[in-house]
Amino acid sequence: MTSSSSQNDRPLLAAALSAILGKNVLPVSDNRNVSTLSLFDHHLTAFSSGKTSSDTDDSLSSSLMTLNIVLSSTSGETYQCEIEKNATGDRLKRLIYDRENILCANQNLIYCGEEVDDGKALSDYGISNLDTIHVRRLRNMPSDQLVLDLNSLDEKYNYDFTNIRDTVTHFVRGGVEYRRPCGWKRFAIRVIGKYENEEWLGCSNGLGEWPVSYHGTRLDAAKSICQAGFDLSKHVRHLYGSGVYSTPDVNIAKQFTKCFKFNNQDYYVVLQNRVNPKTVRKLTNAETKEAGEYWITPDAKDIRPYGICIMKK
Repeated sequence: MTSSSSQNDRPLLAAALSAILGKNVLPVSDNRNVSTLSLFDHHLTAFSSGKTSSDTDDSLSSSLMTLNIVLSSTSGETYQCEIEKNATGDRLKRLIYDRENILCANQNLIYCGEEVDDGKALSDYGISNLDTIHVRRLRNMPSDQLVLDLNSLDEKYNYDFTNIRDTVTHFVRGGVEYRRPCGWKRFAIRVIGKYENEEWLGCSNGLGEWPVSYHGTRLDAAKSICQAGFDLSKHVRHLYGSGVYSTPDVNIAKQFTKCFKFNNQDYYVVLQNRVNPKTVRKLTNAETKEAGEYWITPDAKDIRPYGICIMKK
């Protein structure tokens, strides 16, 4: 992908980030008061994963609570939302965004007449199981915007797989078949120099390489796409145990992504990762009862996003 085409695609990338983060992301801005959105910073701090293999169903339930969500600014619709007891207001806003498509910045969460701050834990307000949260819908404000940090992109490694079909040639990364994201356009995250070495990112099937996986993009709101972490459907991750879920098949990851619209066209967006082969647990299609192949990484530090893949629906 040429430099000019990469620049032309930045608005598409910004639209994808807006959709998955629930925030207004601009490709460029002359406003110095607009915060930047990095694709890398603090990427290990907020991964979301399933229960540990030693967890019982009772211990899993004890870590969750159910809240009654009231959409005050619409028809007054009420529904229930399951969330971690130690979650923050920002986490709850992200869940509401996933369901109602109300941008996080446009939500005002009210509990017992008090506004719930993004960075504070729900427990700080005494919020507990079956409590009621009112959601007021706010108008967009300039301060709610973010601008894409171009320094977190590595555009020389962008690649357009849109018209590529791998029918004969097979690729390998880390001793495992690499199923390239054919039909997708990849935007590279700048990861060079961020880890102890670059062996994990190799492309020659050499020693120390990590295999490639994909993940749908239902992410927690954060000022870093990598910080936001991973999440797959609860029934899959709870059935098969602990860790961060991904898959070597981009078409499976596509089932768990949030669609977005850009220039009146619908798109999918997924993350492309490398996974530590020493710690990953692999589930075959047979083990998941024909639901597809899944890889479970017990520790978030052993899965590293390095690309964002976008495809027309």
